[in-house]
Amino acid sequence: DGHSRIAITGATLMTKYLGAEAPFFEEAGSRWLVTGDIGLITASGQVEVFGRSDEVIVSGGLSIAPAPVRQAVLTAPGVRDAWVIGVPDEKWDTALTAVVVPDPALGIDTTLPPFPPAPPTDPADEGVEVAQTSSSPAMTRFGQQVRDHVGGLLGRRQAPRVVVAVPELPLLPTGKVDRLRLRSQVEERIGTRAEWRR
Repeated sequence: DGHSRIAITGATLMTKYLGAEAPFFEEAGSRWLVTGDIGLITASGQVEVFGRSDEVIVSGGLSIAPAPVRQAVLTAPGVRDAWVIGVPDEKWDTALTAVVVPDPALGIDTTLPPFPPAPPTDPADEGVEVAQTSSSPAMTRFGQQVRDHVGGLLGRRQAPRVVVAVPELPLLPTGKVDRLRLRSQVEERIGTRAEWRR
């Protein structure tokens, strides 16, 4: 998947998965287990975990770990909270999507139902097909700023192509993000004033 899987070894390493094969290998007289986590060992020798390999988002043939993207989005001005997912996209198959809780001071409408784009008001435009986005002007600015911010930190290839604003991230009783409810919130906002798409 283009990312390094973390392998572990030690005296307390499990011997097998119950009813399934475990990805073990032998090296230098030690038995290693390849975990489902992706990450790297830093120059100081610490292990940095980026997330689970089954969470990697493949967009336009590029494998992107969502955790570093989320960390970058969280440092963008006006972002109170964020999560990163993939949403279906005609061109890229899956578009890297930042789901953000914007600062209320930005004036971004995160409510439903969707508000259609306003029709042209100039009589000269009547009957002329005008390309329009349903994003509000505030959302358009905010989406581009989030993309530019992440692109400046991680590179454009890992910058979100879609930014969706929600009032809050739905949480499970454990405090973890409820991914099913979050995906539902995102799907409801695609094509509304609360979505920006590059």
